[in-house]
Amino acid sequence: MKFTEVLNELTPDGEQLFGKIPDSWRQGRTAYGGISTALVYEAARRMSGETRALRSAMVNFVGPAFEDYTVEATTLRSGRTAAAVRATMKCNDVPANETVFTFSDLRPESSLKIPGPKPQPYPLPTDEDERIPLNGVGPVFISNYEMAPMGGKPFRGDTEAHLTCWARHRDEQAHDSIAGIISLADVLAPAATRTLSEPAPMSSMTWMINMLVDNPTTEDGWWMVHTRADNAKGGFSSQDMYVWNAKGQCVMTGRQMVTIFA
Repeated sequence: MKFTEVLNELTPDGEQLFGKIPDSWRQGRTAYGGISTALVYEAARRMSGETRALRSAMVNFVGPAFEDYTVEATTLRSGRTAAAVRATMKCNDVPANETVFTFSDLRPESSLKIPGPKPQPYPLPTDEDERIPLNGVGPVFISNYEMAPMGGKPFRGDTEAHLTCWARHRDEQAHDSIAGIISLADVLAPAATRTLSEPAPMSSMTWMINMLVDNPTTEDGWWMVHTRADNAKGGFSSQDMYVWNAKGQCVMTGRQMVTIFA
């Protein structure tokens, strides 16, 4: 099922929305974190009626998300410059994804002018560039994206812990949507996996997102995604995350805690 079809499955049911996450969006025993976060974002938009731009999100992956789910959204506060909306996804009435979104438009009169971080100058991928293998390698959800690795690969036993790739949705309708970018921003394996020699079970625990652009766009759907681990110990790793468009404009930054059973 295409990304936009999964979002369109959200159906009103009283004071909540419900839907089904297909198996093609799974990551092991749970749904891919990018799709569950995109779904609660879509629900927060619909149920709050908030029209201002997404500025940030604080995501807690509380438990596994799978198949049938419900989402409830509550506006915690709506002020003159910003609104906070909490959205909770539940499966079997147990919380799976709990996220607080902050909506606020950029203020053009502001005197603050600090440019975002710059990416490595990797050219856009061509038909000759390597793609992430799909033949039974990696989690199922990867088949919903095209991915061209540019800097490092997981499970190579390297000493460096960072990964970079060009990525885009196979669903063209998701190329420039905010929900589509949220989903795609989590597509890389945790950066610390580059230091491992073989695959291991893993899962995102928390994710902090900052949107730097109100209406981000790119060329032909391609976004450069980068993640860098700054610590890994005792089965947990913290990492920074970035998304740039084809012109090198940083549109999103993030911070994530992941657990890796290695």
